[in-house]
Order: sequence, then C-alpha cells, then structure tokens
Amino acid sequence: MTDKLTDKVQINTLTLGALQTNCYLVNCVKTLDAIIIDPADDGETIVEEVLTRQLHPLAIILTHGHFDHVLGCLSVKLAFDIPIYLHPSDNFLIKKAQASAEHWTKLSADPVPPADRQLVDGQIISFGQISFQVIHSPGHTPGSCTLLFSPDFNPNHNEANLTTNNQILFAGDVIFKDGFGRTDFQYSRRGQLFKSIDRIRQLAPNALTYPGHGEPFYL
Repeated sequence: MTDKLTDKVQINTLTLGALQTNCYLVNCVKTLDAIIIDPADDGETIVEEVLTRQLHPLAIILTHGHFDHVLGCLSVKLAFDIPIYLHPSDNFLIKKAQASAEHWTKLSADPVPPADRQLVDGQIISFGQISFQVIHSPGHTPGSCTLLFSPDFNPNHNEANLTTNNQILFAGDVIFKDGFGRTDFQYSRRGQLFKSIDRIRQLAPNALTYPGHGEPFYL
C-alpha cells in the first residue's frame, strides 16, 4: 500500500511475516531519501521494494526490539550499509531476537545486528525535506518509541511547533486502532504505557497513526 500524504512525504506499507508486522518505507517525495521503520522478518522483500522504487535509504529505525519488528535488519543493513537506530533500553531484546523468533515460530531466523545509534526522547531525525521527532513511549517495552511527523515542523524550533494539523505518527506496538500494546511481559508496565499514550495524544491530537500491526487510524 502506498500513501502520498503531502507534497513532502510518501509512505509505503509492507505487511510481512508470520505476525503480519507492518514495515514502513517513508521517503521524501522530492529527493527520494528514505528511512525504513521496523524491517519485520523479510529483509529480501524490503530490499527489493527499495530498489524497485529507486529510494535512497539512509537509516533503519526500530520502534522497539521485539523479534517480529527487527529480523529483516541484517539483510537490509548488508544491502545498503545504513545505521540501525534503537532506544538503548531495548538492546536486550534485539540480543535475544533470533532465539525468540526461532522459539515462537519454529523457523530459522537471521541474527540481528546491534544498533549503531541511539534513539533519544526529543531527538530530531531529518532526511530530504522531512523531519520526525522521537517520542520515547515506554510501557509495552522499556525502549518503545513513536515517531511524529508534522508537515509544518521546523527542526530549529521547539516541541510546541509540532502541534499542528496533518500530523503523522508511527506508533510501533504502543497503540492500535482498537487497543494498545501488550503489557503481560515481565519487562512491561501497564501504567507506564497509559502515561505514554496520554502524552502522545497531547502532542499529536488527531494524528494519522500507522501502527506496528493492523490498519492506519486517527487518534
């Protein structure tokens, strides 16, 4: 599925793997510079799609470290030699992602390279004519992050500049159309997740939200 939401940003959605995880190819319409959000567990398909669309990938952004969101990292990184970004609180999850995948799916899986760079709350990621802000959104996992794009965002201004119309949010597994991320893991915190969701709603009221699983929706 391809969405050209503004004259600046285009989003290609690839739903991949046994858990039907959404991988997002997000590119600047003018420059074709792109980021790859959550490369699921079919890196070869992602690489082929990037090449077919003649995108210029600059980074892999992981919303969190669960195996179904990260198994394509090795293939994508080897193909394009680009850095992997992850919040450091989820490093423990990608270290065991291969073993977790093989346990739960009963299929062989690629190892997941360590992150090259950290995601930090408030961080700005820019490529082409696009800028996203990282929102640390713990609860589902300790290092879960969401990414907020606003067409009018000026990275030289502060967070308040992000409160605007036509916002786009990449939510990972923090929030879905009809629910929110699991909190039954040992490292999950239900109350923390609800605080994260409240903060997201304050920063991005009515944002068009692209979740880690399922269809886009408005907050």
